[in-house]
Formats: sequence, structure tokens, C-alpha cells
Amino acid sequence: MITTAITTVSDLLGTTESASVDELTPGMHVVAHRIGYQHHGIYIGEGKVIAYLLDTGVTVCSWEQFVDGDTVTVYEHDDALYSADEIVQRALSRVGEDDYNLVFNNCEHFANWCITGNAKSYQVREATVTAAALATATALAIRHAHTAVRVGSAAFSAARAAIAAGSAVGAGSAAATASATATATSGFVGGAAATGIAAAALPVAATVAGAAIVGAGVYAVLSNDEVRDTISDAVDSVTGAASEAFDSVSDLASDAVDTVGDLASGAVDTVGDLASDAADLASDAVDAVGDFASDAVDTVGDLASDAYDTVSDLASDACDAVSDFADSVGDFFSGIFK
Repeated sequence: MITTAITTVSDLLGTTESASVDELTPGMHVVAHRIGYQHHGIYIGEGKVIAYLLDTGVTVCSWEQFVDGDTVTVYEHDDALYSADEIVQRALSRVGEDDYNLVFNNCEHFANWCITGNAKSYQVREATVTAAALATATALAIRHAHTAVRVGSAAFSAARAAIAAGSAVGAGSAAATASATATATSGFVGGAAATGIAAAALPVAATVAGAAIVGAGVYAVLSNDEVRDTISDAVDSVTGAASEAFDSVSDLASDAVDTVGDLASGAVDTVGDLASDAADLASDAVDAVGDFASDAVDTVGDLASDAYDTVSDLASDACDAVSDFADSVGDFFSGIFK
């Protein structure tokens, strides 16, 4: 069931049911209840919401992005000036605007402007009222603290007078002395208690006074256009400086990551080159050994072939010599027996 938007902390604590996107119709003012604040937007249908965001300005986002796991209610306006279609068109007309300001131009200002034509923020007004209440509480706390101090001082003085009176009576009036002593003790304890209360109240009052001063300053800013513009410019300057600082840190971190990456890549390349060179050296060594072995085999083969040829020639020569000798012997004997 769609529920009316919650504007107070006590109402929010009692809320457990969240609006469903199936129950919504275009032009509705939806409110997501974050921790400590409310986030406002305009539902435009098809599961989409237009909201004013700090980092991206007026943005179209999905229902899931807008909800972000929080309770969502619907703000039912009695002072709506536009129809549902007109509300959607007004919201769409500001998409891309990026002039967010927490105090003067936040998401609640935007949503109320789309529906009523009046850019207002109850959250800012509630903060102002709270500041005024803190200022009143501070004044009362300080006043009671001063009263407690005065009461404690008076009680302590009464105690001292009672002790003096009791001592003056003498030993013959023991009952009066005891009574005076009891009165003095009671007065002293009461004075000490009152003074202790005052001492405890003063730091609390000082803390509340500081908060009240801040709240009163916010209230004064909201009632003075020139001061408000000055504060708005200062907030924008601080936000811009913070953004630039963040970008600088991000750039430094990115450069550091790139440098580490380059160093790692260079180291990997160097190791790879060394490994490749080592592999080439190993391959060259294998080739050299292979060539040497081949040359050795060729040399041995040539030597063996030469040795064979030599032995063969020697054997042939020996055979020829023997044959010639045999022929000579045969000729010799043939001449004798002729």
C-alpha cells in the first residue's frame, strides 16, 4: 500500500512498509529514507525516477538505484499545481542541470518545484527549527546552572553560620550544638550537591550553546539573500576544491599504478629477453656440438677410407710383386730346362 511521506524522525521509526514500484503512477513524489536524511525524486514510469544528485545533477535513474535498499514512501501533495503529465515534463525539462546545493537547491527543492512550482525543503526548515529549539534549551540550561550555583553558595553560607551559632552555645547546650551541627551538615551537603549539579550542567550548556549558535547562524543565512549567496559560493568553492583534490589524488594513484605496471612489464620483457637469449645460446651450443660431431664422423670416415685405400693399394702392390716374382722364377726355370 502507498503511504504518505514521513517528515519526522518519530514517524520514520514506526515505518516498516515500503512502497512498491508496481503501485506507482507517473508524476508521484517518492521519498527514500536514508540514514539521517531523506532523498526525494519524481517517478516518471517504466521503473524510472528523476532525482537531483550531488555528483551528477538532475539525473534519470532506475527504481532500484533510487531505492538502494531503503524504505520508500510517497509524498501526497494537497497543494499540487500541475497534472501528472505536466509534473513529468517539468522534471524532464531539468535533466542535465548540475547546480546542486544542499541548503538552497537540493533534491527536495527539485521535487516540490516539479509538483507545486515552489522550490522548498522541509528538511532545511526542520533543521532551522531544531536550531532555534537548541538555542532556547541552551538559555534555560545556562539560567538553571547559574541558579544552582547561587543556591549552593547560599546553602554553604548558611551551613557556616549554623556551625558558628552551635559553637557559641557552649557545652551546657549540647542539644542545640547537635542541632546546629546537623543543620550545618545538611546545608553543606545541599550546597555541595547544588554546586555539583551546576558544574555538570555548565559543560552541557556550553555544548548546546555551540550547537545553538550554529543553528542560529543557519537561520540568519536563510533570511538574508546576500549572505546566503555568499555562503552558497563558498560551499561551491569548497566543493570544487575538494573535487580537484580528489582528482589530483586519483591522477597520482593512476600514475603510480601505470608506473608500477610499466616497471612490471619491463621486468617481464627483460626476463623474457634473457630467457630467449639463453635459449638461443643453448640452441647454438647444441648446433656447435652437432657440427663438431658431424665433422668428427666425417674425419674418421675419411681417415678410415684413406686407410682402406692405402691397405688395398699395398695389398694390390704386394700381389703384383708376388706375381712378378713368380713369373721371374718361372722364366728362370723355363730357361734352364729348355
